[in-house]
Amino acid sequence: MGTFLGLNNALHVTPWEFITMNSPNVNSALSNITNIVNQTLQAFIPTKIVYPSNKSKAWFTRELRLLIRERSRYYKRWLKTKNINHKRLYNKTRNLVQRKIKLAKQKI
Repeated sequence: MGTFLGLNNALHVTPWEFITMNSPNVNSALSNITNIVNQTLQAFIPTKIVYPSNKSKAWFTRELRLLIRERSRYYKRWLKTKNINHKRLYNKTRNLVQRKIKLAKQKI
């Protein structure tokens, strides 16, 4: 597990001038720099592999997820302002989400 300070230090102590001056051409220097940066990042930045869940619903599409996010935004806006127009937007989006979910479930 790495830290930002460790990454910063590792990049700071790298002999960049030596790497660039001893390269026969610009493309080789760029390739060397890219390799060193990638190796340093792999050493200090943890990676996580995410596998799709077996529980994921086939009907739950990207469109639905975006609509639900939009509905949540309208709801939060309405809670903050108590503006009737924001409530109408929230209700309209809520109804649309419910309709889309129903249709998506029926298709499967």
